[in-house]
Amino acid sequence: MTESYERRHQLQRLADDADQTELDALHIGQAILDQGLYDEAIADAMDDFRPNDTANLPEWAQHDLQQDDAVGGLIEVIEQRETLLGTRYPFCRSANALEYRPSKTRVYEFCLLASTTAERDNRDLARIFERLATLLTRRYLGPEGRAEHIGWPRENRPRFRTGAERIHQRSDEWFWRPEPGLPDDPLPRDAKDEGLDFAAWIHHLDDRPGHLFLLGQCACGDNWPNKLTELSIERLRRWF
Repeated sequence: MTESYERRHQLQRLADDADQTELDALHIGQAILDQGLYDEAIADAMDDFRPNDTANLPEWAQHDLQQDDAVGGLIEVIEQRETLLGTRYPFCRSANALEYRPSKTRVYEFCLLASTTAERDNRDLARIFERLATLLTRRYLGPEGRAEHIGWPRENRPRFRTGAERIHQRSDEWFWRPEPGLPDDPLPRDAKDEGLDFAAWIHHLDDRPGHLFLLGQCACGDNWPNKLTELSIERLRRWF
C-alpha cells in the first residue's frame, strides 16, 4: 500500500483547505493561509492531521502539533500549485498570506468556483465546465483534434441519438445500432447520455477510420467519486 493511498483522506482535506483559502482570497483580495483550518479546529475535525507518538502529550500540545501539521501541509499544497502553474497561478504568497492577482483567462478562478460550490447551486457551472473540458481536450490533441459535447442537457439536440450522431457525422465512426429490444430513438427518460459527456479524437489526414478517441465524464463539487464508474464502454456498446 502506497503512502499516498494511506494518506488519501488527509491529502483530500488539504486540497479542500487550499481551495477554501484561495476562495477567501478571491473574495476579499487576501487570505491568511491557516484561516481555512480554524473552522475544522473549532469543529474538532482535525483527526486526519494527528501526528504519531503524541499519546503521552497533554491535549493542548496535541492540538498545537495538529495545527502545525495541517498548516505545513496546506502550504505544501499551495507550493505545488505555484510550481505547476508558475506565473499563471492567480495567487501570490506573501509571508503568511495568500494574495489574489487575477489571471488573464479567469479559467482557474472558474474551476475553483465550480469545484467549491454546493451541487444544488452549481448546475450552470457544471454545464459550462463540461463544455470547457470538451474544448480543452480538443486543444490538447493538437491541430487535428476534434471534439463533440454529448452530455445532458444538450443545446438543440435533446435526444441521445441526435447528439451521438454528431460524432458519427464528423468521424465516420460510432454507427448508431441499438441492441435488440432497445428503442431506436430513446426519450431522455430512457437514455440521456449514458455517462458520456464528451468525445474527442484525432482526425486522420487520410480520412481512414480507426481514430484515437478520448471519452470524458465530468463532475464538479464533491460528487465526483460517484462518477468514477458512470462512464462505461459496456453501456455505450448497447447503442453503437
